[in-house]
Amino acid sequence: MSVPSTRIRRVIGPRCFLLITLLISIGVFPLQALPSSTDDGHSLSVRVFRTTHFSFTYRPQDQRPLQSLFRGAEDILEKIRNHLPPSPPHLIQVMIASSNKEFRQLQPGPKVPAWVLAIAYPQRGIILMKAPRIITQGHPDLLKTFRHELTHILLGRAFGSRPIPRWLQEGMAQLMEETWNFNRITVMTRAVLADELIPLWDMSDSFPADLHKAEVAYAESYYFLSFILNKFGRRALQNFIGEISQGVDLDVAISRATEMRLREVIQLWERYIKLRFNWIPIITGGGAMWFVASSVLVIGYLVKRRRARRLLRQWELEDAMLTPITEVYHPSTQDRVDKI
Repeated sequence: MSVPSTRIRRVIGPRCFLLITLLISIGVFPLQALPSSTDDGHSLSVRVFRTTHFSFTYRPQDQRPLQSLFRGAEDILEKIRNHLPPSPPHLIQVMIASSNKEFRQLQPGPKVPAWVLAIAYPQRGIILMKAPRIITQGHPDLLKTFRHELTHILLGRAFGSRPIPRWLQEGMAQLMEETWNFNRITVMTRAVLADELIPLWDMSDSFPADLHKAEVAYAESYYFLSFILNKFGRRALQNFIGEISQGVDLDVAISRATEMRLREVIQLWERYIKLRFNWIPIITGGGAMWFVASSVLVIGYLVKRRRARRLLRQWELEDAMLTPITEVYHPSTQDRVDKI
């Protein structure tokens, strides 16, 4: 029985994209153009841009906004690697999906929600991203997204089959984004003023399901690692993560990296964040000004609440997928999935 050619093209398009990506990356299939378009106007041609450690696969219509990523990828990789324990270099495949349908069909397992911008598969060495052209909500930062997902890839390689503490996974991904975040500052200020900090060891397996507590967990993870970096230096942070990646106890790992006990480091950190984020009483000094400043925080919180609810759905998805993904995708590779 014959099948209309249009239907065939629609079915094989994304699958060909994935197959050709893999063949090109191992040198079996030379780079060349496929038919220029389908009947519904979507380009079928695939292009590849290679650097020393990356193979970027994309569609011609997405090339222009990707130039900054192509130029900066190796520098970004080197900078992140300088904060993590050494790991052998491997080729990292970055696939840029040209449509939401393609993004969904290129995912090798359970599908993520449509609002997810990128996915990292650490054990496979694959990052799947949406082309900037198809992102219609917000103002996504392509390099920020890439830095976030690449951090997950490198952490996954450093830890191998060992579980990565959730606070370390998300804290490092945020730290390597290198972006200022007003919502994170607001959340941390509110947590310090309300004495709602969460002990680090309570965030190893997962983050709280409650929206407010989950936001605090993300903010704490970022500021704790930022404190280690700024107080003790990049090498101390690198050694700290390296010790944990080898299965060393948290207290021993922090002691070897900083020559201080975990309790002492936590005390220093808490003192630091309370000084940094407990600024409202110092500035105001009066009841009326306190009320105004508090109102500003509340307004800021309400403005961000819709975005935070969406993020919480994403965090819940990550919690659900991080552990069982080893069984769903490929039992031999123990893949983990991380999204932004």
